[in-house]
Amino acid sequence: MSERDALEKAVQDGLVTDEQAKALQDYLAKGGDPGAPSDAESLRFLANLNDIFLSVGILLLTLGVSVAAAFVLAPLGRSPQMSAMIVCLVVGGGAWAMAEYFTGRRKLLLPSMTLALIIYACAVSIAAIFAFTQVGEDVADELASSIAGDDAREPEAFGLFGAILSANLWTLVAGVAAMAAFYARFRLPFSMFLIAVSGAFIFYTLIAKLGGGEAYAGVFILVAGLATLAAGVWFDGKDPERHTLDSDNAFWLHMAAAPQIMIGARMLVGGEPFEFTTGQAVIMLVVLILIGFASLALNRRALIVSGLLTFAAAIITLFRSAGVDGAGMVAGPLLVIGGSVVLLGGGWRTARRAVLKLIPETPLAQRIFPPEPL
Repeated sequence: MSERDALEKAVQDGLVTDEQAKALQDYLAKGGDPGAPSDAESLRFLANLNDIFLSVGILLLTLGVSVAAAFVLAPLGRSPQMSAMIVCLVVGGGAWAMAEYFTGRRKLLLPSMTLALIIYACAVSIAAIFAFTQVGEDVADELASSIAGDDAREPEAFGLFGAILSANLWTLVAGVAAMAAFYARFRLPFSMFLIAVSGAFIFYTLIAKLGGGEAYAGVFILVAGLATLAAGVWFDGKDPERHTLDSDNAFWLHMAAAPQIMIGARMLVGGEPFEFTTGQAVIMLVVLILIGFASLALNRRALIVSGLLTFAAAIITLFRSAGVDGAGMVAGPLLVIGGSVVLLGGGWRTARRAVLKLIPETPLAQRIFPPEPL
């Protein structure tokens, strides 16, 4: 059970008042230092080593149930596909039953995340088995019709790509539905991450079905990332002090948004993956600086962390363009990249105060960009 859940349980049991619980939660967020500002991005999904131990046990038990179900229940299915779906239903149902205890009652976050992933995988697998089986039958029928002379279309016109996209779309929808149900039942913030990522891929699949998405892939990825970021900012705005479940929801949405924003920006700048021209490297550094300002203002590090590889590629390109070679080509980028990370990590709050001075102090702005205490 996490510290937050333990405090909520203590309030429910009447051991402490709600005000005392909030004060204690703030104290714990500051690492036991009353004078320190609280950390808005404390990782709450690992309480102790037992959570890892239990999560490994859940994975092994799920694997065992899968194998046993495959041998015992496979004969009940009328086809291999039906047997596979029965196994997925048994595994998913068992995972949900464990979630009722470990998530609903014990509030163990890492085991709960493990169970959420298992349920997500089962939902996607069931939808995939059904959808792709139907795709295979449809394509086979069209191929047979063409061979018989009933269909003059070329093989490329069979609609195989569109059929596969449709099947993929429904598997993603199944995953979103499963995680929406999981969140509705257990309020697990990690479910938001899976919903956001699946929702983004649903968007990409729809764009691919409409055609023309490849030419503007960077734009669409960036749009999906910004939309996910906006959802995270909305949750953060509901909890400026970052003490409630809304803050945890926002954390996982930021985690889902950051790679998409970075990939989209990277594709718009152009060039090969992690290889820039000098001009592209300069543009990418400007973009990264702007993203860094946004991260500081929002008090979320996910955007900066997701940009580290791109930052490294841009710095290496600039050193190469400057004619540096030998030991300097190794030491120089390492010094710049490592020094930047250390300076920003160590002086995060000081940098935030400087950035926040550029933002008007309106009630809305203070909810989205929480003030940094002195």
